[in-house]
Amino acid sequence: RGHYMVTCRSGKSIDATNAESADLIDAGLLFAGTPDQVYEQVVRFCGEVGGIGHLLLMMQAGHLNSDATTDSMKLFSREVLPRLNEWAASSQVEAA
Repeated sequence: RGHYMVTCRSGKSIDATNAESADLIDAGLLFAGTPDQVYEQVVRFCGEVGGIGHLLLMMQAGHLNSDATTDSMKLFSREVLPRLNEWAASSQVEAA
């Protein structure tokens, strides 16, 4: 067995220390893809864990250089974060 075994939403068991990105996304351990995909992944994760008070992101990893990391951060802040803020605000209104 591996060092960090997890079960994906699909039921597949993986070792997260050497898993493919798609499996890490399926396990809820990685948010990646288009802005729409990332938004959906974060919203789904929030629902599965009962909400998030603070979201800490590691935007650099692997072989990403500083320009790619900066572009990724800008894309997230421009296209994902505003939607998450709207979703969070509407979720709070619905809960009240």
